Amino acid sequence: MSVMLRKYVKTTEDWYPTFEPYANPSNANYANPRRYPCFRVDLIRLGVDAPHEYRVLCSGGDDFGLEKDFKDLFEASRNYDGITQYTTQAILLRRGYQHA
Repeated sequence: MSVMLRKYVKTTEDWYPTFEPYANPSNANYANPRRYPCFRVDLIRLGVDAPHEYRVLCSGGDDFGLEKDFKDLFEASRNYDGITQYTTQAILLRRGYQHA
């Protein structure tokens, strides 16, 4: 399993916890390279032996997250690119994301 792409998306929601600006950089779980509250989005390659080869994972700074698996890199990339600052947890759940 390896992270192919990573981005931080601005949010007004609580991601339990949300990555906060200027958090302690020595703690990788809470490090935030942005100047606003955000959540992290990763495009992950699971591997060829997995039933689904790719995963898009949206997560806060601890153990809360929403994820969806894909067989196809194109579909996974399209979902990853479609997550913007206007994407809410409710929207992700409607798109088929499940609690991680």
